[in-house]
Amino acid sequence: MRTIGFILCLFFGTSISLAQEKLLSAKDIKKDLDVFVDFLTAHPNPYRFNEKESFDALISEIREESKNGMLSLDFCKSLKEIMALLKDGHSSVSMGREWYEKSRKAYGVTPLRFFMDQNDQLFLLRDLSDSGKIPLGAQVLEINDVPIEQLVEDWDKYLGYETKTFRNVIFPGNISDLLYLQFGNYSSVKIKYKHLKEETVDVENVDLKVLEKKWKEIRKKKQEEEDVKRDKNKPYYFKDLGDGIGYLRILSFSVPDINEYGSFLRKTFKKLRKEKCHSLVIDVRGNFGGWPKVSSKLLHYLTQGHFKTMAMTKAKASAPYKDQFRVIQRYDNNPFGTVFFNHQRHLIDIEGILNAKKDAMMVETSFYNEPPEKMKWEFEGTPYLLIDRKSYSAASSFAATFQCYDLGLIIGEETGGTRIFHANPISIKLPKSEIFARISTTEMLTTCGTDELSGITPHIKSTPSLLDRIHETDSVLNHTKRIIKKVRQKVATENN
Repeated sequence: MRTIGFILCLFFGTSISLAQEKLLSAKDIKKDLDVFVDFLTAHPNPYRFNEKESFDALISEIREESKNGMLSLDFCKSLKEIMALLKDGHSSVSMGREWYEKSRKAYGVTPLRFFMDQNDQLFLLRDLSDSGKIPLGAQVLEINDVPIEQLVEDWDKYLGYETKTFRNVIFPGNISDLLYLQFGNYSSVKIKYKHLKEETVDVENVDLKVLEKKWKEIRKKKQEEEDVKRDKNKPYYFKDLGDGIGYLRILSFSVPDINEYGSFLRKTFKKLRKEKCHSLVIDVRGNFGGWPKVSSKLLHYLTQGHFKTMAMTKAKASAPYKDQFRVIQRYDNNPFGTVFFNHQRHLIDIEGILNAKKDAMMVETSFYNEPPEKMKWEFEGTPYLLIDRKSYSAASSFAATFQCYDLGLIIGEETGGTRIFHANPISIKLPKSEIFARISTTEMLTTCGTDELSGITPHIKSTPSLLDRIHETDSVLNHTKRIIKKVRQKVATENN
């Protein structure tokens, strides 16, 4: 049986006030659970990894445990366990941003930033408080007397993901919230670590505003190009690396202005031609996705041939999906005709979904079919693509297309995104608990997909060391420049 609540829990001098937790009645739980179970039907393939019996068992357990009511956070954790069975990184459950922010403002947040390797080992990358209590690069063995191995096992049941590779990206990125789920409100954490020897220290939380100010100072001091672009909401930039090498960084395939993005690409490839660049490094490391259609605008500059950004998509015309559009329709006062939502970037055939039979699968292939298109400043050199375990969703599908059509050399780590994945989530706020949930509605099949559970693997593996990550040394880009040099030398030798 699952432990209910944080009743009478004391930890590191911080008493957890039950007044901060909303106590839900059995009636409230039943109402929200019924809504949530219905919401799960929106997923196009809910039993891909787990049998229906696994979902039913958890749902029954919640109903049994909630006969005397349940705290809202415990109910949220229970729903997280159910959603995690989907093994879908686009589907999740949350208490909501405002709820978490309230806790962070009251208790602060941990200033520690971590990295988790493929062996589930956790290492300290940065301490934003500059306390110096833990050496950078130290391996974290325990948090609040709980071994990391146990924490990984506990956290695993709360988060959706397709591969362990991506899971180990999610864990450090959500460390503050995961610690809260594990220990409740906390103002400090006790860390046992190993460097030259094993040590144990208490690390106090830092005020959220202080931490945000500190981070802005770090970014301002570094003046990184990508941070400047992030601030301007333009998730892309170009740099000339010299020696005939161009560098195109795509931080996200979710662009706020598709026309402005198109103008940026034209200017970039015009410059590549005028500067006579023989090599172009396209970097989608750390890119968590966006819209596959956006990537096609870039791909047209790399090939004159036909290609697909996705092999196929299958959207499920479920009742919850239909309801989302009916809500919009009530506020719009206009009946939908044949509507293609954000048609330059992304397709949702709203009329088709509303008129389809319940749970029918809407198969789409033509929208992602890109006929040959001659671009004025099409790149005539050799493209190189950099990927890593944070390359996810539309970024991994971009890598799949790049690989499928043999557009160049791929360097880095296997992507966190898989060849077949689920996306295009819809959201809901449960009426009684006010818990938020989002769930995928569409199955996405990347081009040339074979093993559906694998990421896109690079032609040349290049992985940053722990020291590279601590000192933010871009060893992969440096490696790529050396590869380009060798390729150029080989071409020159063959031509002579």
